[in-house]
Amino acid sequence: LRNATPATVSRAGVLFINETDVGWQPFVESWISAPKLSAPGSTVRESDHKTDENVKSTLYLLSSQYVDSNIEHVRRHFKHIVPTVEISMVQTVCYSMDALLMKYADQVKNASLEEQKVIIEAFFIFACMWAFGGALAEDKVVNYRNNFSSYWRSVAKIKFP
Repeated sequence: LRNATPATVSRAGVLFINETDVGWQPFVESWISAPKLSAPGSTVRESDHKTDENVKSTLYLLSSQYVDSNIEHVRRHFKHIVPTVEISMVQTVCYSMDALLMKYADQVKNASLEEQKVIIEAFFIFACMWAFGGALAEDKVVNYRNNFSSYWRSVAKIKFP
């Protein structure tokens, strides 16, 4: 598409959106708006709806708390093996959270509201650690993985084992 004329691009119906113009926030907002603890096509009880709303509000708070500042910190202080764009890291967080929430949906549904928040935060930090630190480099001078681990232990509000 770099060499295509605007007429050719418009005929193909291609729309290019620059990552820096839009950012990752619209993706996260769209992801959070989808049901979290029910399989597609399943019936949802009223109690499940309340739990799902609690999960969504917690995810919104966690994404604003952990994603933006940590993406920036990782970009400035750590080196990746391969270049990784922000939206890819954010998608990894979201899809990892979907997998964790579906696998442990019953445990989340049966927990109290406060326990749900703790469980979801633990899942979210796990997903962030893999998304942001999964492709970190390890060279002869600096072990970015160890530095990343220390950094997350200081940032996270939950205790690590």
